[in-house]
Amino acid sequence: MSRHSVRTPTISAGFWAGVVVFVLTLVGTGWLVSAVVQAVTDPQQLPIAKVRSFGERHYVSDTQIQAALDAQGGLASLMVQDMEEVKARIEALPWVARVSVRRTWPDAVSLYITEQQAVARWNDSFLLNVAGESFAVPDPERAGPLPQLRGPDGSEAKVLDGWQRFSSLLTAGGHGAAAVALSSRHAWQVTLDSGIELRLGKEDDINRIDRFMKVFSSLPDTDKSRLAYADLRYDTGLAVGWKPEEPKPSDRKKKGS
Repeated sequence: MSRHSVRTPTISAGFWAGVVVFVLTLVGTGWLVSAVVQAVTDPQQLPIAKVRSFGERHYVSDTQIQAALDAQGGLASLMVQDMEEVKARIEALPWVARVSVRRTWPDAVSLYITEQQAVARWNDSFLLNVAGESFAVPDPERAGPLPQLRGPDGSEAKVLDGWQRFSSLLTAGGHGAAAVALSSRHAWQVTLDSGIELRLGKEDDINRIDRFMKVFSSLPDTDKSRLAYADLRYDTGLAVGWKPEEPKPSDRKKKGS
């Protein structure tokens, strides 16, 4: 009976060298990934060093912008900072209409800011922008003299459109619309820059404005200065109200004697 010897396979030195290299590669790759992650997430490693602001600004200061960015612990690194969060912080500032935010490598954030453009005051407490949207600011007086518009909530765009149409018509006759009001019953009233009130009712067509201007131009100057209001809520004609007459100098002397 013959015997056969069984050889145990031997592992060569080259195999073990390959294993060592493979393990070292994994360790090195892991270390490199960890280092990269730490570098991009650590504000000290890749900080946002500059904030660049673009766009014409009259109301939003650099100090306000920086304070908004410094809030809530400041900004993270340029790589991981949420730009939508930056956008929300800046758009929360008074007078900011909208802003776009961009990363600017290697160390900056660029802000493109558009401010609100106030064209009128709204219901005493708000301002209206060119789109007919109301907004609130802590310092509305900075917008300067503006027409006063009033109306029910949700009618901002309608009243602004009415003011623009009335102003266009009145300017042709040498008047200006200082205030426009739309009542809860949808009746229009226009106050001229001279203080005269025009009561238009629910109709706001050009015929009623034109009727007033024709009648007003035919009045003597003394009556023009005394006119308090013109009620145009008629299909034809109008009714007028007069300011109280000021006492004559002779009457004042008699009253004081």
